[in-house]
Amino acid sequence: MRSKIPTIKNGIKNIKKWLGAKDKEQIYRSILGDKAPARTEIEVSFFQKCNLKCAFCWQDHGDDTGVEDIPGKADVVIEYIKSWKYIKDDIVVTMTGGELFQNNVDYYEQYYEFMSAVSNFKPSVKFTLISNLLFNEDTAQCVRKFFDRCQEDGLNVELGTSWDVVGRPVTHHYYKNLFAFKDILVGITFVLTKPAIKALLNGTYS
Repeated sequence: MRSKIPTIKNGIKNIKKWLGAKDKEQIYRSILGDKAPARTEIEVSFFQKCNLKCAFCWQDHGDDTGVEDIPGKADVVIEYIKSWKYIKDDIVVTMTGGELFQNNVDYYEQYYEFMSAVSNFKPSVKFTLISNLLFNEDTAQCVRKFFDRCQEDGLNVELGTSWDVVGRPVTHHYYKNLFAFKDILVGITFVLTKPAIKALLNGTYS
């Protein structure tokens, strides 16, 4: 039998009190305790444009709004780092789309300018670029050159991806790129939709 979870007698009991609280971060930490993250994670979504149209995804895969101002989003990140009083020394900026690395689409210089601007302000920042890895050999070469350039210039960059056994076409390109970039791949997130969970439990996935 599970032990009873202790009641927080003096804690916030409703949404009105939560919205009116002066220090929400302190409340978070009083609840999470030592489980609170030891680093600050900032996620930046540049655009919705994507090479896929996954069943579970709410984004408009054909919308390229935001592409024109990728470097400009660095100002927002820098201002957040300046102003957030609970900012940690260990900061990770997660960069997402849409899909960052699409065939026949070149946003590499804009990504580089964004990271350079943030890194110039806070050199210790790490950048994790999220990709579905479903790009061809030509694009893979461009991605490799891009990461090599970033590392040579002192940017702390890494790659992240996800695995969806049902809602996304997992082609040979995915597995090929998975191994090709394993030296900079920081993690693989499982997409656990209801169909994906069933497939995993039943072993009906490739």
